[in-house]
Amino acid sequence: MRRSVLNVCFGAMLLLPIHFIQAQYQLEIIEQPVEARQLDGCVRIASGQQGVPNVRVDECDHAWKQVLDSSVTDKDGHFHLKPKDQGTIHYIRISSPGFNPRLYTVRLSKHWSPTLDLEINVST
Repeated sequence: MRRSVLNVCFGAMLLLPIHFIQAQYQLEIIEQPVEARQLDGCVRIASGQQGVPNVRVDECDHAWKQVLDSSVTDKDGHFHLKPKDQGTIHYIRISSPGFNPRLYTVRLSKHWSPTLDLEINVST
């Protein structure tokens, strides 16, 4: 009896740390504005060309508090937002479980790239 209680306690001690292991998320702020023609594009893993599905892409107000529009990337990482403000500066937040959330300032102009390519990093 005593041996079985010890085995149960030892087994519980081995499983306990697994429950508390979680990724550490770090907010990443991209200081340099990204330039594009529209708020359409692709979210990719920063270390490669693979598009990331199911990433939430939010257009926010200048204080990053209010969400003006939202989209989720498709299976290839593509998204589309319709700007609520017709100005040239837009504030984009991307986030997904297992990835560090990122904040981008986007400048729109008809003279720049037709698509918006954003990167996201795996959290550690």
